[in-house]
Amino acid sequence: MKKISTLAVILFTTLTMYCQTPELMSYQAVVRDADSELLTDQAVGMKISILEDTASGTPVYVETQNPSTNSNGLLSLQVGAGTVVSGDITTIDWANHDYFIKTETDPTGGENYTITGTSQILSVPYALLSKNVINDLVDDADNDPSNEYNTEITLNGSNLSIIDGGGIQTTDLSSLQGQGEPGPQGEPGPQGETGTNGTNGTDGATGATGPAGSDGNDGATGATGPPGATGATGATGPAGSDGNDGATGATGPAGADGNDGATGATGPAGADGTNGTDGATGATGPAGADGNDGATGPAGADGNDGAAGPAGPAGADGNDGATGPAGATGPQGDTGPQGDAGTSYTQPTYLVGTYYAELGGYVIEISANGKHGIVAAMQDQGSSKWYGANDLLSSASNHDAAGAEFKDWRMPTKRELNKMYSFKNAIGGFVNNSYWSSTEYDYDNAWGQDFSGGHQGHNDKIYAINVRAVRAF
Repeated sequence: MKKISTLAVILFTTLTMYCQTPELMSYQAVVRDADSELLTDQAVGMKISILEDTASGTPVYVETQNPSTNSNGLLSLQVGAGTVVSGDITTIDWANHDYFIKTETDPTGGENYTITGTSQILSVPYALLSKNVINDLVDDADNDPSNEYNTEITLNGSNLSIIDGGGIQTTDLSSLQGQGEPGPQGEPGPQGETGTNGTNGTDGATGATGPAGSDGNDGATGATGPPGATGATGATGPAGSDGNDGATGATGPAGADGNDGATGATGPAGADGTNGTDGATGATGPAGADGNDGATGPAGADGNDGAAGPAGPAGADGNDGATGPAGATGPQGDTGPQGDAGTSYTQPTYLVGTYYAELGGYVIEISANGKHGIVAAMQDQGSSKWYGANDLLSSASNHDAAGAEFKDWRMPTKRELNKMYSFKNAIGGFVNNSYWSSTEYDYDNAWGQDFSGGHQGHNDKIYAINVRAVRAF
């Protein structure tokens, strides 16, 4: 960055012999860089504006120039000699307004003006104002040129004569003789000390409040906080209208059999069926051995009967006789007592991302109808090798009061473990370390997940790492 130091504000040209005033003003300045070193022998770009009434007033004249600094960093230019951007310097009303000169500088010589300065033109002039009087542009209450000032100026030796409508004014300039021509412009003097800061002006009135900006985008939804403690049970509200009938409950167990009814009278016997054909007669058994002949005499007692021969095979069964007509039905026995009615039951529905004590934990996955899903335990069950993890999960002592009511806790699958990780802040109680899943990677390794960053990887089953149970409902 460059900076510009003002050396001389404005120096105005003198009148010509006949007071023909050029529409020019001299301006000089010193240009320094950001280290306060002089910027020497370099072209710079400048934009000069003359502002009316205030330092931020309307520009009545604007021009651009491209002067060059000399070996001392000094630049000199004539305001009015540049390329006119707007306005006419000859029409400026110097007599009736305050004016300020504003300079904008591009130290690189272009039009990217990065240095700006504004200062008031304090000497109201200038020869330009005098020119207006000479040319009778100022209203002096008459139009008679015979009484106007400075109609002619002549120099005769050391006598300077100014002729006007009222006569000749002569001044002896001999006291000024012997003086040489003005010397060259001296080197810029050192930078004066910075003046003390002026007292701060009174603060301006507070501007009206601007219109409210449009609403910003909604922030990302924060993680679900842990379930709050269950509030006290409110008073029972009035009974609502009857809901739709619940699904029919399962059939209750059958009531005990009623007492048997009295036996009905026996119906009349049916007619006998036709006898079947007799079976063939079995073969006669062999005759027993003859007994010893008794002594001849009176006849002895009869000898014992010989052993009976084996029975012949049974003959084929004869055809069954025709069935007799059925007897009359006896009277109906008494009806047994009605069994107890089963209780009506409607299965509740649940929401994912919610803690339910009746389920033993926090729902991390739910079915489309909200009645079935996966629940994560609310605390770690400890640390174990993969092979012994289920022993920790099944022990009621490793669960909170709600979780201890269930015996079907198990290790989560790899997918379920990742679901659990996505709710880790809401569930709570996790450590920033690895947890086992039930999914095997190969014979010696199983999948786990690092709960400090969510990475899933496989671990040797003999390593002891953390376990957290899930159960299905």
